[in-house]
Amino acid sequence: MGRTYEPKTQIGSGIYFPNHSGRHENCELRDVNLSTSPWTSYGQIKIDIEADTNALVIDSEATTQNLIFLNEPVLTEGVGIKATGFNSLTTGKIASFQSNSDDTDTRELVNIENSNSLATSAKCLQLKQVSSADGLFIDMDGNGKAISIDTESTTVNVFEINTPQTETGICINVTNANSLTTGRAFNIYANGSNTSTRTLLQIYNDHATSINATPLGIRQDSNRRALFIDMNGNRPAIKIDCAGTTDYGCAIDIEGPATTSGNVMRIINADNLTTGRLLQMSSNSSDSSNRFLVGVHNQNASSTGTKCFRVQQESTGAGILIDFNGATGNSIEIDQDSNDGGNVYAIKINHNNAGGGLPGALDMSPFARDEPLFKVVNDAITNPGTLTKQIAIEVGGTVYYLYAYTTGT
Repeated sequence: MGRTYEPKTQIGSGIYFPNHSGRHENCELRDVNLSTSPWTSYGQIKIDIEADTNALVIDSEATTQNLIFLNEPVLTEGVGIKATGFNSLTTGKIASFQSNSDDTDTRELVNIENSNSLATSAKCLQLKQVSSADGLFIDMDGNGKAISIDTESTTVNVFEINTPQTETGICINVTNANSLTTGRAFNIYANGSNTSTRTLLQIYNDHATSINATPLGIRQDSNRRALFIDMNGNRPAIKIDCAGTTDYGCAIDIEGPATTSGNVMRIINADNLTTGRLLQMSSNSSDSSNRFLVGVHNQNASSTGTKCFRVQQESTGAGILIDFNGATGNSIEIDQDSNDGGNVYAIKINHNNAGGGLPGALDMSPFARDEPLFKVVNDAITNPGTLTKQIAIEVGGTVYYLYAYTTGT
């Protein structure tokens, strides 16, 4: 036993250790045994309260010292402070910390610190929740960050959800952000000058058999764009590396758009072009199978007013330029399968010249002399028709006229 003290009140109702009063000034409590039983656990204090009142109240005037101080315990597998068996709780709490100080100094109301860098398996805080209630709930009523992480890690993840068992739920869910005006529901920002290849945001579906999993889905119910890319660097805004080989729409697939009078795909205001192009398609495959690099297909026979391809040129340049450099083959090939009682023509040219010149339909003047301009069917004439019309052809700046007969045999 240490020193003995004269209690201010009877032991049966409590013990009061005065501070800075009378002869007990600067006294220390070393060993306490509140019962008459032999010592079995030195330094143990047991409080048994039978009334509905506080079991322990500390009224301290300390300003720079600790109210409760555990000084260098030698615990190895035990628990420094343990609260257990709170099985009667309804709306109460196991622990509650509250401060109403208006001081603006930086401080932490609760601080947990692991100060040894070698304790690589020590977790500063662990929460285990076996019910369906929230494991952690933060009610942030101030205009500040609810969670702020300051990390010095370089090769380890800052935030990680490891092997969740989620099936129909959502691993990370931001919901009811209905007060947003110019803010964002999610924002990722980097300003690093390092030139190494990296991806700021990556979504990775690693299993080849999960054929119905979409890595990224965007749904927009408002009359506004669903995706906006503001590309300020001199590189492609979208680059697709597609390893698909047989499925249609490998890289881009627009399926079932509800567009009626609008455009399914549109490029507008490309007004800075000089030697560039609105659209460039290139293939260097050596495969000799028949294929189309660009296919336009109108599948409905009833849409008689539909034209598959249109080129509108407001300037004096060519509307279409075909630069054919193959050793053999045709620059233009038309395969027309008509089923009409009247005459149907594969090419129709409607040319109006508002100037003083004649509106010619075809200009083949770049051809060399003695080259055939037309190749037609070998149709022998046995009974020529009636000469009624003429066809104007310009040769070397002079207009000549060919005879035109009615149908013969």
